Amino acid sequence: MYRPPIALLLLLTPFMAPTLASASDCGCESLLAQGVFARREKVDVKVMSAAEHQLFCESSAATARQITDQYFTLGIAVPDLGSLDLGKKFSDEQYSEWKKASCKQTDAASSSQSLSTAFSSFADPQLVTGFNECVSTCASGKGGLYCRLQDIDDSTSAFFISWRPRTNKELELPSVTSVRVGGGQLANDALLHQGSRIPVGGLLATVTRKSPSAVLAVEVNTDSEPCKVKSDPPVTEYTVRATLSASGVVPVVEQKSFSGDHNTSGDCGMNENRVDTFCLPNGATVTDVGQPSIRTQNCGTRVVSVNKNGSCVEVTVNLKGCGNPCQVSNPFGGCIVRECKGNGWIGYDIFVKGVRYEPGTTSPKEDVKAASIPVGETGSISFAYPREALGTAKDLTWHFIIEVQRRRGGRYLPTISFSEGSAPSTGDVTASVSSTGVLTVVLKNAEKKL
Repeated sequence: MYRPPIALLLLLTPFMAPTLASASDCGCESLLAQGVFARREKVDVKVMSAAEHQLFCESSAATARQITDQYFTLGIAVPDLGSLDLGKKFSDEQYSEWKKASCKQTDAASSSQSLSTAFSSFADPQLVTGFNECVSTCASGKGGLYCRLQDIDDSTSAFFISWRPRTNKELELPSVTSVRVGGGQLANDALLHQGSRIPVGGLLATVTRKSPSAVLAVEVNTDSEPCKVKSDPPVTEYTVRATLSASGVVPVVEQKSFSGDHNTSGDCGMNENRVDTFCLPNGATVTDVGQPSIRTQNCGTRVVSVNKNGSCVEVTVNLKGCGNPCQVSNPFGGCIVRECKGNGWIGYDIFVKGVRYEPGTTSPKEDVKAASIPVGETGSISFAYPREALGTAKDLTWHFIIEVQRRRGGRYLPTISFSEGSAPSTGDVTASVSSTGVLTVVLKNAEKKL
């Protein structure tokens, strides 16, 4: 007789003292046993045999008898444990002797970890979740009722409820008086109903959500206390990687240093302006001009002005000698002999920078951003191309490459990749770029199972 994993077994584990510490002490291994029964026909025989052996090694004698009874109830052949015949009644002493001879001795923490690892490859996710919750709750020493909802996928959640006595006097297992489910329903209400008992090891039930956007709430009332828990609609976590660039007419920088040299060449009385014209190559328009750097000068010769003129720079120099006063004059007021006080000269350098335009592409800029969006809602992420990196580029056509990674309910969904020239694989993600270089990615978390 085969029972599907959705029909989980009701396990009434024995009362345990408040010093619960391991999976065996808590009865947690009984939850994983359900996964064995549900999947044993689909698993490699050697793997299955090893996992079942591990299960019994980490169970108490009382729990082992319960698990064995479930094998018989389900019509499944009991595992071969060698010297321990599960087909016959066995005492606590016989079970203890078998464990000493057949099982490795490990501490509680490594034992729980190895048992979880042994079953995680083929047990249902709900069962592994329940086992981990059971061990965690038991190790924390929490008393009373404890319950939790864990999303498995868009429509399915695992509901785990357990009880642990607060004192040695609290011996009675809680009895369920009512079960209420909002936003969904129990997949099998045979587990949780009026009159059922909540064991120390815990119960695990599957709850289906009515719709991806529904708020799921489970309330279990007992004769001792209530336990309420809810799960908001699953959100999708988006990680968007975007690369943005533009093609058009882009600036190309031209820059050059020029030198100017002038001398009065014996004309000591010279006082006139000279203009030097320096032009950048390739017709680049002058944008910046540095201050002239004077290498040498004499007799007051100086740079008067610097002016930009298209792709050129005009430097005006006042060339001036040191003077030539008259030494001998004629009777008519003219000068016959003059004395040269010295030549005037100047040497300078000047740095000129400009820009020209040609067809090209701006440097690609990449960024990564994330967002979490509830089911049924729409959000967006924006990427702006740095204005300083754009410079004076013009007549631009924008280009982008987008990669969207998605995760919902602990599951990674297929990655979406597209560019401005290709449509995305789903209409739930769209993108557009403004003329100023702002890329907006719209993320629509559709109310559907992905």
